[in-house]
Amino acid sequence: KKTWINIAIVKSCAFVDGALNAGTRYQYKVGAYVSDAKGIYEGEQSEVAAFTTEGTPKKEEEPPIEPIENPNDPVQITPSNPGGDTGNTGSTENGGNTETPNNVPFNQSKVAKVKIGKNYTNKVTLTWSKVGGADGYAIYQYIGKKWKRVKTITNPSTSSTTVPKLSPGTAYQFRIYAYQKVGDKTVYTKYTTVKVATVPSKVKVAKAKKGKNQVTIQWKNEKAAGYEVQYSTSKKFNKNVKKVTVAKNKTKVTLKKLGKSKTIYVRVRAYTVVNGKKYYSSYSTVTVKR
Repeated sequence: KKTWINIAIVKSCAFVDGALNAGTRYQYKVGAYVSDAKGIYEGEQSEVAAFTTEGTPKKEEEPPIEPIENPNDPVQITPSNPGGDTGNTGSTENGGNTETPNNVPFNQSKVAKVKIGKNYTNKVTLTWSKVGGADGYAIYQYIGKKWKRVKTITNPSTSSTTVPKLSPGTAYQFRIYAYQKVGDKTVYTKYTTVKVATVPSKVKVAKAKKGKNQVTIQWKNEKAAGYEVQYSTSKKFNKNVKKVTVAKNKTKVTLKKLGKSKTIYVRVRAYTVVNGKKYYSSYSTVTVKR
């Protein structure tokens, strides 16, 4: 037996019921009333108004994410790029170039020719070859020992993206999937993984101290794998250039046997390393008068 419950008394011509469940049918009736000191007097109620709330939005299917045992292990670009090119190429695969063979099912194919564009201190650019039949691409980043989707590209003609808000001198891992809409389902390709690093921040030289036939350069520590110090008698560093590599836990170096030159030009840059490749910051230059 149905029981009608009075859920609200309002003085306006509108009412919002905010305590409903998704995908559920509800029925309402409305009645007018008058009141005095003795009580409330209700009139006839309206016809029944019935409706069903919308169901819970269906969550978009996620591609299967395989765990990674050690995020610090070197990760090579896969699969269709045996050269493993993670260089600072800045190239972009575009035009009509697609990399999905006709005899390979979409969910067994992979995004190919993934490359790293120009590296910055706070962002990286990834490029790839377009996948035939794809409706878009999903970009995942390894964050806090989990793979998290950071970008969804809905334009199948897009073959590059920039991931912002990164930290300087830091290694990152990304996975790229192509996806295809099939009815109400989303089908994903296998993933392609790439490991890349942002370049360190520009080194700030704190001071240069002159000594007898030597100069000590000191700088502020940056997040880096190490530092490269170059010095020369040429302001343009096009002759008589010498180089010293300094470990990451050191922030000064003493340059000796400088000869008779009255002026020494010194420049310092930080670097980080991913898969054996060094990513350098811009130089900080100091001039030392002797």
